Amino acid sequence: NVFEKCESLRKCSINLTDGVDRDSAWNLGSFLLDLKDATADSKKYGFDLICKSASLNHADSQWELANCYKYGRNCEINTAIYIYWLEKSAFNMNFQAMCRLGTELIMGKNITQDYKRAYQLLSDVEKSLKGVLACKGKHFAPLGFLYERGLWVKKDLKKAIEYYINGAKRKDPTAQFYLGRCYEKGIGVDVDLQKAKEHYEAAKEHYR
Repeated sequence: NVFEKCESLRKCSINLTDGVDRDSAWNLGSFLLDLKDATADSKKYGFDLICKSASLNHADSQWELANCYKYGRNCEINTAIYIYWLEKSAFNMNFQAMCRLGTELIMGKNITQDYKRAYQLLSDVEKSLKGVLACKGKHFAPLGFLYERGLWVKKDLKKAIEYYINGAKRKDPTAQFYLGRCYEKGIGVDVDLQKAKEHYEAAKEHYR
């Protein structure tokens, strides 16, 4: 057990970095990164451990590392590296990464647009209860968008609205915003400015 002879968190980190299994590196690394009032030295060790675990093909570590590079947590923001680790994590079936990558593929800002691949990723999330729970319903809005615009799939406003409603019920601000827009513009539903206002306000409340 790599933790048996640890004299300190720093010593544990050194032991793990020198040697070893990806789960232990992930567990201690994520602990150090989340530790309140952690020193810069502890944060660095935590980040190094996450990198170590990610390099050993640990999907959750790859997802964490992607977010580090996306938001500049313990490293400089680097979109190319963010996408690299996002791809790795999604390939290894991290559902949150699959959902995010699907959205990125639709937006086409950080990666080349690919509606077919986006649909496949988001559909795989939808087929799994574990995936739906892990993504907290955030896959519904991008799926709805694909059906609303007829991107790769046949345009189906009824299905788009159903997806937006499912996402809104789970307090996803993107789904709430899209649903508000549909009620405002009469897209797949009758114009209802009161409902539009309610969904816009809900989106604002839940946006982070």
